[in-house]
Amino acid sequence: MPSRSATRSLSLQSALALLRRSTWSLVAPLGVFALSLALPAQCQPEWLGLPGFEVTTSPGSSPEVACILPLSNGGLMVGGTFSKAGEVAARNIAMFDGFQWSALGSGCPGSVKTMISMPGGDIVAGGTFSSAGGIPAANIARWNGSAWSPLGVGVGGEVAALAVMPNGDLVAAGSFTTAGGGPANRIARWDGSNWSPLGTGANSTVMALAVLPNGNLVAGGRFNQIGGITASCIATWNGSVWAALGTGMQVGFFGGTIRALAASPSGLLYAGGEFLGAGNVPFTGNLGCWGGSSWSSIGSVRAFQPPFMVETTAYVTQIAFRANGDLVVGGTFTHIGSNAVTGIGIANQNIARWDGTSWSGLGAGISPSVRALAVTSDDVPVVENQSHLLERFDCPENYARWTWFGQTCPAAPGLPSIGIDSSRPAIGHDVTLTASQFPVNCTFGGILVSWTRLSPGIDLTSVGMPGCYQHVGPGAYFTFVPVAQSGSHTFPIPLMPALLGAHIHAQAIGLIPGANPTGASTSIGIDLAMGRL
Repeated sequence: MPSRSATRSLSLQSALALLRRSTWSLVAPLGVFALSLALPAQCQPEWLGLPGFEVTTSPGSSPEVACILPLSNGGLMVGGTFSKAGEVAARNIAMFDGFQWSALGSGCPGSVKTMISMPGGDIVAGGTFSSAGGIPAANIARWNGSAWSPLGVGVGGEVAALAVMPNGDLVAAGSFTTAGGGPANRIARWDGSNWSPLGTGANSTVMALAVLPNGNLVAGGRFNQIGGITASCIATWNGSVWAALGTGMQVGFFGGTIRALAASPSGLLYAGGEFLGAGNVPFTGNLGCWGGSSWSSIGSVRAFQPPFMVETTAYVTQIAFRANGDLVVGGTFTHIGSNAVTGIGIANQNIARWDGTSWSGLGAGISPSVRALAVTSDDVPVVENQSHLLERFDCPENYARWTWFGQTCPAAPGLPSIGIDSSRPAIGHDVTLTASQFPVNCTFGGILVSWTRLSPGIDLTSVGMPGCYQHVGPGAYFTFVPVAQSGSHTFPIPLMPALLGAHIHAQAIGLIPGANPTGASTSIGIDLAMGRL
C-alpha cells in the first residue's frame, strides 16, 4: 500500500473522517509538539532500588557487584561475582538495556573486577577468571557485542583496573607479574596485538588508573616503588618513565592504599582510598586533589561510631563525575569535608557530592557502604549498596511508565473491545503503541496521540457512538489496516531531559461496520509518562 507522511493536528471526529477517506499513514515525530509542552515541576531526587535491579548467586555464596559501566544508550553493564542479574542467568557479568537484563554469552567463571569501553564500542573486562564465553582468556577478555575473545595469552594474575590511552592502547593493572607470557609487574600495555610492560612496574598491587588530559597515565595502589623510583601509592607515566606526584600519600604502619582515581577535563586529579594524607597537606585524609604540581585539600573523609562518636576506619572506594563537573565520592564513611572550619566535616552516609566549593549529601545516603559507583549517560548516579541491590539517585516520576484511564466502547456481542498497549516511553528510545483486538470486519484503524488528556472524556453519543468516549485532545493520528486484528506505530522520543516526567496520551479507533450507527469504536485511553529507562 503506498504511503506518505505529514504532520497534522486532529480531533477524534476529524480523525474519524480521515479514516473514512484515507489509505495513507500520518506520521508525526514527537518533537513537533514540544513547543506546546508544559514542563513538569522540579522534582526531589532520592535513592531508588528498582525492582529486579539486583544480582544473586547460589545459596552459601555472597554475591557482589564490583564494577558498573555506563553505556551510551542509558543502560549499563555490571561485573562482579554472581550467577543471576534480575531473573536472568548471567555468570559474573551482565547488561541492563533499560528494559531487561541479558547475559554476555556464558560469561566469565571467577570474578569480574573492572570493565571499560574501547573506542570502537567493544567492552574489555578484567578480573580473576580463566575463560570468557567458553574461550580461554587469562584474567582479561574482550566482548564485541556478540562474542568473547582473549587479549593474547592474557595476564598472570588479577586485573583490578583498566584505562584507555589517547591512541587507543589499553592499560591493565592489578596484582599480576606477567603479561603476554613475559614479565610485567602489576601494570602492562596492550597495543591490539601484543603486551608490553611499563618500565619495571610496581612492587605491589595497582588498584586504580586514570588518564590526564595531557595523555599521561596515573597509577594508584598499595606500592611504594614503581619503575625503580620511590613513589608512595601514586605515580604518573609519561610514555617512557615513571615520576612521583610530590611525596605521594602519607601512610600508617600497615601502609596505605589508593582505591580510586578520577581526572577532570581541566587536569585536576582526585585520589581516594585509605591513607593519612596527601603530600603532607593537612585535611587530606583518604581524599586529595593533585593540581599538576602540588596536593591540595577538599576536606578529609572520616567515620565515627555512635553514640560516643568513636573514630573508626574510613575509606573511599569510588570517584565519578556528574555532567556538570560535580564530583561524586563513595565508600565507607560518616563525614566528609573535615577541615579547620567544619571540624569533623559534613555528615554523609557513605556518598557525597563536591561542587567545587562545598560538600553536600545525595539524599539520605547509602547503607551499609558504596562498593561500586558510576554515573550513567543520562547523568544519574548508580551504586551497589553492598546488599546486592543497584540503586539510582533520581526522581521517582522520572521513570518511564504508563497506565490506562477512561473506558472503552461497548463491544459487539461476542467480540472483545478494542485494546491499546505501549512499550515503556523512555527518552532517547523508540516507543511502540499497539492497538489490538480489532474485530475481523474492521476495515481501518488508527491511534490518536496528544499531549492533552480529557478528563472526564467527551461523550460521543451525539455523533452516533453511544457509550464511547474521547479521552485525548487534538494531536497526531497514525493510521493502518489491521493485520492479525491489530496495528501499531513506533516513533522516537527525543533524548531531551526537559521531557522527563512529561505525559503524552493515546487512544485507538477503528472503523467497524455495525458496531453502532457511526460504525466506529474507540479504546480505553493510555497515559504515557516519559522518563528514563
